[in-house]
Amino acid sequence: MFSGSTFIAVTSLSNPLYLRQFSYFSSIWIASLTSS
Repeated sequence: MFSGSTFIAVTSLSNPLYLRQFSYFSSIWIASLTSS
């Protein structure tokens, strides 16, 4: 779980233009983890 968050954080920092897209994806991903 930490690895995924770190990956998203690093990717967002490296590609600020994709920050919004990753935020949306990360929201769905977290929601899936919480549902399970």
